[in-house]
Amino acid sequence: MELEILGKKFPMKYTVSAQSEIAKRFGGLEKMAAAMESNGAAKTLEDIVFMAAAMIRGAARYERVKCKAVGEEPEEQMTLTSEELCDAVELKDLKRIREAVMATMKEGQQVTVEVEPSRKNAEATP
Repeated sequence: MELEILGKKFPMKYTVSAQSEIAKRFGGLEKMAAAMESNGAAKTLEDIVFMAAAMIRGAARYERVKCKAVGEEPEEQMTLTSEELCDAVELKDLKRIREAVMATMKEGQQVTVEVEPSRKNAEATP
């Protein structure tokens, strides 16, 4: 997933480190939904921006590790703090940011299951 801010595209990834940052902010992932519902609008907007910034940093760290694993030099990726991101976005941008955060979380939690035919079925097939 990518998020465009000020005309620049920032990759986002819901990595374990990004998830840890987010969980720490809310006092646990299980408390995130309740916090988002009970906080005022301004705090909820700051929380969404915080989550986006954590995922941008997560994508940059992921790329560095991936390149290191294959012996390549990573491209330098610009990241943003949540404060910088708050300064760079307007209220009209927040729906788009929230959608990107939710899509990135969904993408990061997808499980791929590979199914092999059972031997019983394979033997029964002529």
